[in-house]
Amino acid sequence: MKILKKFFNYIFNHRYKIALLIFIICVVFKISGSSIGLWNIQMNLEDRDTHILFGKSRPMRSDEWAVLSPMFKAQTKDGFKYFNSNFRAIKTDVFMIYALPVISIFQLYRPFLLGFIFLGFERGLSIFWCGRFITLFLVSLELCMLITKKNKLVSTIGATMITLSPIVQWWFAVNGLVEIFIFGQLAIILLYKYLNTNKFRKRLLYLLLILICAGGYVLVIYPSWQVPMVYVFLALAIWIIIENRKNSQITKKDIISIFCTLIIFAISMLCILKTSSDTIKIVSNTVYPGERFELGGGQFKKLFIYLSNFFFTFKQTGLGDSNVCEEALIFNLFPIGLILVIRNMIINKKKDILSICLLIVYLFLVTYCIIGFPKILSRITLLSNSQSSRAILAVGFIELLFFIKGLSSHNKPIKLIISILMTIFISSILIILNYKYLPDYYSFKPFIIVLTIMTVYLIFFALNFDKKYGKILFTLGILFTMFISGFLVNPIRYGTKNIENSILLRKIEEVDKKNSGIWVSEGFDDIVNNYIIMSGVKVINVTNTYPNLKLWYKIDENKKYENIYNRYAHIRINITKEYDEKFKLVQDDIFIVNIEPSELKKLNIKYIFTKNNLEEYNYNNLLFKKIYEYKDYKIYEVSNKEEL
Repeated sequence: MKILKKFFNYIFNHRYKIALLIFIICVVFKISGSSIGLWNIQMNLEDRDTHILFGKSRPMRSDEWAVLSPMFKAQTKDGFKYFNSNFRAIKTDVFMIYALPVISIFQLYRPFLLGFIFLGFERGLSIFWCGRFITLFLVSLELCMLITKKNKLVSTIGATMITLSPIVQWWFAVNGLVEIFIFGQLAIILLYKYLNTNKFRKRLLYLLLILICAGGYVLVIYPSWQVPMVYVFLALAIWIIIENRKNSQITKKDIISIFCTLIIFAISMLCILKTSSDTIKIVSNTVYPGERFELGGGQFKKLFIYLSNFFFTFKQTGLGDSNVCEEALIFNLFPIGLILVIRNMIINKKKDILSICLLIVYLFLVTYCIIGFPKILSRITLLSNSQSSRAILAVGFIELLFFIKGLSSHNKPIKLIISILMTIFISSILIILNYKYLPDYYSFKPFIIVLTIMTVYLIFFALNFDKKYGKILFTLGILFTMFISGFLVNPIRYGTKNIENSILLRKIEEVDKKNSGIWVSEGFDDIVNNYIIMSGVKVINVTNTYPNLKLWYKIDENKKYENIYNRYAHIRINITKEYDEKFKLVQDDIFIVNIEPSELKKLNIKYIFTKNNLEEYNYNNLLFKKIYEYKDYKIYEVSNKEEL
């Protein structure tokens, strides 16, 4: 025990040096959690996913490996411009909508993308994954240290549960969820340091870092998570201010510096808004996502079904018809934290500012998620921008903070008989509420047995955490649980050689360099359409982060199908003379375009990447010339015969 304690204390006390060493090693060896190796299988270029050290790629995370990562690669080919002309084959805002690396002073608000600019795609991808993972853990650890009053073990448990939460890991690369946690928590830590520092220079530094956190948080541009989570961070900020106001030594210089910082923040945001004003206007007028208005409600079950997340890494199906990403939650052992916090408040008979602040926000958000709000209240609180299925993230985060606080402040041991009865009662409720979902996608008996044992184990030792055996056994149990439900979600991969050494991508780049033109990917599903963008060529039907209306008006002059293509979309293009509808909506973010061969020139298409034989459409002056073939893939050049 003493040796173990010494080892833990050594690691903890040198955590920043160790974290930096791990980060450097990861970047040197190009380590990431991307599933980008799936392109080998998707394109039938190889029959295996290469360069994996541990774990497995996740096909369902296509918004990472088939959308975001290819866009990162494409951006490195275009000089990191704010407006990239390759996406959609027209100037496309890649800073505001999809947060790609750009050479701009405003990139300081997105520091984890700087690696792409300075170190290239492979190591940039490594910094994006490993840098965010390590930073999230360290920042979460510091916040938990504030909440637990420097309880090292409980803080480490808390940081692990935040970083390896199923929802964090399943959404790790997209929609800015990691940035929300990093910038939100870091701002609270910096606020604490600001109020407890007597040196003006340090306060000024903390203020500037808070500015970056604020900008980074705002520029996530995913209000579904941003809005509910900002209420949590507001509660934490109020707690920090109340608890530390007497320690602050704010002078006139501080007031001036705060005012100047606010001016800098406002000016920078206005500059970004001005630069991206056309983009914002187009997006706000789309059919999807367009202007969202939510009233909440209907998420009662999500308070309890976090236990089912334990099995998601083994099978990529969620509850019912949903996928695991939509059902992923924060693993928080609700309602133990809530019970412990309320118990401690009753026993201590004194005001606990943190618990009170979090309870107010908790009740507010729980009401929205379970019952819903009237239209006017939903609008005033800005929760109209957040689906209740997304807002439940903030509820789960508060529950986890309750749990960490409760775990660190057992003032009086819970009697054994009471803890046994509580364990049986809470475990029974959780198992019953998770029970009905398991048979949908698992062999029933083995998993319900595992779920039962795991639930009883974790709850019992959480309630008996202060006992000698409680700390060790609960810590081991929660580490095992988070390893299975969180750490195993994403693979550990070294490099992206399947992309860097792709014969097919090199040929596409070579063809375009000789005679540049606009490309389309034809006859494929929506995933393959993003493959050729990694060559740095102009592609019409790469994932359109916002619509190119002028393009589609050329073949839909009466705007009959505008409601179909006026959206964020993955676009499938078919070249054909026979079709029922010109445009067809497959789902909210996917549509099909049936293009007649004669219309290709209207769209200025020069090259076609396909598996189909297009020579059959050679007629009159139109010529489809096959200029390259590799395996089943073909590249056609479209021209008029008089052009030859």
